[in-house]
Amino acid sequence: MSHSHYIDIMLREATVAHDLHARLLHCVHMKNAVGAGIACAWPDWDEKHGEFGLLFRAFGNETELEDFAKSIAPLAQANLIRIDPIMLVPATTTYVTFVRNRYPDKNGESRRKRMERRAASQGRTIQSMTAREIDTTCHYLNVPSKSFGGMIRIHIRRIGSQDYTGGKAYGLGVTVPHF
Repeated sequence: MSHSHYIDIMLREATVAHDLHARLLHCVHMKNAVGAGIACAWPDWDEKHGEFGLLFRAFGNETELEDFAKSIAPLAQANLIRIDPIMLVPATTTYVTFVRNRYPDKNGESRRKRMERRAASQGRTIQSMTAREIDTTCHYLNVPSKSFGGMIRIHIRRIGSQDYTGGKAYGLGVTVPHF
């Protein structure tokens, strides 16, 4: 993946910022599903629960980012976002990785219910099973799923500049410059 360029998308409507971030992430996912290598970042990330900020940054090559900008143009026409020009990535020594956090998916309430159903089908009960505590500072976005037609919750966390596998289809798990 070549991340020589970036594009900033400023959200204009804070009251629907969470939904706009989800739409932008979904657009990245749709582009990556057909071969693009776009990576996502949230420069205004705040560790408060669910605070992505009002800036979404996408990294890729110039062609990928031009195609991405065309796909989100209806949001700009509706005055929900402002799409800045595509720029060369500046030199920096600071990097960050946003990753898909699967812990809440694997250890949340839905898992507990699955385990209870499985035990019931085997004639057992699980008396001591409780949902594991989930990190309350977890950031998430609800995005559409083409595989089953509903919405899925993508939990995201920011880690340092370390390599990570998984989540690349959503533009996550890629170390990108932080500026």
